[in-house]
Amino acid sequence: MSDPLQRTGPQAEYELFMRFIGQAREGGFTPDHAIAAAINVIINGIRMKQGTWLTAEALLNELVGKLKTILREQYDPLGHRRSVLISDVPSPIDIEKLLKN
Repeated sequence: MSDPLQRTGPQAEYELFMRFIGQAREGGFTPDHAIAAAINVIINGIRMKQGTWLTAEALLNELVGKLKTILREQYDPLGHRRSVLISDVPSPIDIEKLLKN
């Protein structure tokens, strides 16, 4: 099995996401654990990609704005979380959608 961090594209992103979800479920981790781990991945990814605080902060602000838009889509017009079954595996965020303007 190859390392998805060394590959690019939607298939690698999906594989990494599925590994993350699989480990979280098998290990009995809570949503709070998953959120904390995801935050650490984001922070470290930005830190590796951006050489200065100003560019890192700009990228973080851009990502947070886009994440809020994507998260809003997960709620109905009245502001309630859309129904999902416990067994449903959430779809990974389309990285192209997230990073494109």
